[in-house]
Amino acid sequence: NSDMEEEERGDLIQFYNNIYIKQIKTFAMKYSQANVMDAPPLSPYPFVRTGSPRRIQLSQNHPVYISPHKNETVLSPREKIFYYFSNSPSKRLREINSMIRTGETPTKKRGILLEDGSESPAKRICPENHSALLRRLQDVANDRGSH
Repeated sequence: NSDMEEEERGDLIQFYNNIYIKQIKTFAMKYSQANVMDAPPLSPYPFVRTGSPRRIQLSQNHPVYISPHKNETVLSPREKIFYYFSNSPSKRLREINSMIRTGETPTKKRGILLEDGSESPAKRICPENHSALLRRLQDVANDRGSH
């Protein structure tokens, strides 16, 4: 067909070395250490509010949240279960999944086998107004039970 022009084909390596490199070199040199004063501004880092980390609830049915990792002292496992990606053991993730399925918080404490063959409850319910000494004793018992 006479309307169709013949396509010009060439060597890709020749194009890269003779055309592309010459065109991109002037652009790339703007960012070199030698041209700091002439360099165009770079995009700023995104602003992250450190004062109030964003906490997102994953489900309306379960109190499961995700939030940025904080380098603070961690609450005890009785209050919350934490999972840090690339840091926590896989067992912790299984505990969280189990908690969501059953609605019960996993505990490290084991029940005591009683004389009649039944098992005592693993967690003792303490009255609301227990003293600091009782809380401390409970913490010691929890620490010993987890080792």
